[in-house]
Amino acid sequence: TTATTATVTTGYTRLTVLPAEKSYSDQTGRFPKRSSRGYQYIFIFYDYDSNAISRGIKPKLHVLDNELSDDMRQVILATDTTIQRVPPHNHRRNAAERAIQTFKNHFIAGLATADPKFPVREWDRLIPQAVLTLNIMRECRINPKLSAYAYLFGQFDFNATPLAPPGTRVIAHEKPQQRATWDPHGVNGWYVGPALEHYRCITCYIPSTGKERVVDTVQWFPHVVPIPAASTDDYLRQAVADIIALLNTRQQHPTLAVNPTTEQIVRQVAELLQRATPHPPTISLPANTIPAPRVTANPSHANPSTTATTNNANPVPIPRVRAPANTLQPNANPIAVPRVGASTTGLQPNENPGVVPRVGASPNVLQLPRVLKNKRLTTNKQQHEQDRPPWTPLHQLRRHQQPAQHFRTTQQRIQHIHTQQQQHCGHVFHPNTGKKQSLKGLMLDSTGEADIWTTACANEFGRLMNGVGGRVKGTNTMRVIAKSNIPADRKVTYANFVCDLRPNKPETHRVRMCVGGDKLTYPESPSSPAAGMTEVKLLLNSTISTEGARFATCDIKDFYLNTPMDRFEYIKIHRRQIPAEIILEYNLHNNFDAQGYLYFEIMKGMYGLKQAGLIAWEQLVRNLAPHGYHPVTYTTGLWTHAPTGTLFTLVVDDFGIKYTNREHAQHLFNTLKKYYTISIDWSGSKYCGLSLDWNYDDRWVQVSIPGFVGKAQERYQYEPAKQRDAPHKWTTPQYGAKIQYAKDIPDE
Repeated sequence: TTATTATVTTGYTRLTVLPAEKSYSDQTGRFPKRSSRGYQYIFIFYDYDSNAISRGIKPKLHVLDNELSDDMRQVILATDTTIQRVPPHNHRRNAAERAIQTFKNHFIAGLATADPKFPVREWDRLIPQAVLTLNIMRECRINPKLSAYAYLFGQFDFNATPLAPPGTRVIAHEKPQQRATWDPHGVNGWYVGPALEHYRCITCYIPSTGKERVVDTVQWFPHVVPIPAASTDDYLRQAVADIIALLNTRQQHPTLAVNPTTEQIVRQVAELLQRATPHPPTISLPANTIPAPRVTANPSHANPSTTATTNNANPVPIPRVRAPANTLQPNANPIAVPRVGASTTGLQPNENPGVVPRVGASPNVLQLPRVLKNKRLTTNKQQHEQDRPPWTPLHQLRRHQQPAQHFRTTQQRIQHIHTQQQQHCGHVFHPNTGKKQSLKGLMLDSTGEADIWTTACANEFGRLMNGVGGRVKGTNTMRVIAKSNIPADRKVTYANFVCDLRPNKPETHRVRMCVGGDKLTYPESPSSPAAGMTEVKLLLNSTISTEGARFATCDIKDFYLNTPMDRFEYIKIHRRQIPAEIILEYNLHNNFDAQGYLYFEIMKGMYGLKQAGLIAWEQLVRNLAPHGYHPVTYTTGLWTHAPTGTLFTLVVDDFGIKYTNREHAQHLFNTLKKYYTISIDWSGSKYCGLSLDWNYDDRWVQVSIPGFVGKAQERYQYEPAKQRDAPHKWTTPQYGAKIQYAKDIPDE
């Protein structure tokens, strides 16, 4: 604080107030939700002289609690500030305690005005505006005529720095240079505060990028605080003020016309108040002028006695036009507005040039026809569908007599994948049409596997409920509930069944129930931290760069299915998707509604829920924290164990682990086994769909996706006319050169 004096007049006494130049600080309690940037506490710094709750102040005396680390003590002493601690167990001596209460009340009020869909994990981005507005409203102690903000930083210019309710939903405009040609002109975002270093700009949080952006053009969508608009009372008060202004004016005003229209009255009042806009000249006709008749479709049908002819200089009104009936053809192009013929109205061509006739003012005027679909295009499309060759099943593909080792042709690659299908997992496709099969089609399949898929579906219901047939153990993830017991403010979604073939699993025919999360809403941000491809590449490079390091992978079984939820969700499933075994074992005959739906209450995480990944990740953090495993700050997809130095990335439920001692990795596996069922791969050859070929001695790893191209060719039934090893001729790159030049092609 600047060491200046302030003179305050109280009655007949003039007092000179000297600045105390002292400050107080303390820390708030833990915020209920950890922010996306890892914050959970707010540090309050209170300046006594300005009565401000702010930062950037350099006092001479700083008062704080007894809890003080050595690092913080050294930082305070480095600024030539004296430290004073309050008496033990007496927090009232610290003025920051009252400042914390004031700030919390102000910050909670700001959160209450935020949009209900504002992500709570971004609460820390609203702190700068909360501090700014709070100091603007607080009175300065040195000079009560100034606010705390004005005493420290000067008067706040609301015109240069506009403010808005925190957490308001906006659409931020994207400049043409920052978007593609056909991209939307705006992006969804949230207002989090002003941009103090920009003129008339605001700071928005963009969920799609997870970053803040300074923008100058936004569209507001307020939820609690509406955009200011003039009400009926405002218009009435303005009208009364205008009448009083007219009555107080002594100048003579022209009288209104006899029996005036509303438009004339409004214009006359506007002219008196000097608010009128220029009025176009009024066209008047002579008393003996006959109005022009309508234009008929056939000029020969016009009545000669009603044709308007005049030699007066004043122009006559342009007649309305009726579209000729013979122009409405079913397959014709959209017709244009017909021109007014001179012979039908009696007008000369040069009497009133440039006037566009009015069309459609009368109910008798025919409307323009819609453009019908061109039959020729439809015929071509049908012909194209007829000419398209039928889909060829894989079992009918030509087999080679001798297997090729390097698969020089595409046909060989497709055939190899088909013969090795039992070693890969995939969706279920119809053997004749090649289309992906649904659960309904598989349960009614005529190929002899209908009973197998029905049993697999019953196993999935039993796994999510309380078991079935004694062969599947239940997880109590969902239970049957009456429709009337569903809360009125909750949405009911559908269930989607995904069918897969897993030859390497104990249950080869697999059915998994997914919740239709697109129909459900979640009050918070449902995104869960996960490692990206960048973190995975860094971990792989770190493994081969560290002497003695090894890589292993681990997978958690049913990671999303055993996580309790505080907020239950609800789904409905039709009778035809529920196996008869489930209906009989749970006695569900009388629980279906009139439409044949059965309603379930979801109590634990399931596939498809928006928040399933988040609550599973939060439970994993709680389970591993007592054992010393924590996400890395600002890179929550990367985890570390400080005592052993073990690093691992987490992608959904897949662990990629770097360790230097096998016992260290085993410690992580033993910890996970306490809470989950896991599978371990010490070779680390498969991770996130990537095949890893490790060479620890020479320190390199080869990353590949075998069979990716062949699977794509099999899926899309693509067979090129000739062999193509590369899309273009190979040019050896010049390593280390900033610019790669193409080789010159000699002239032939």
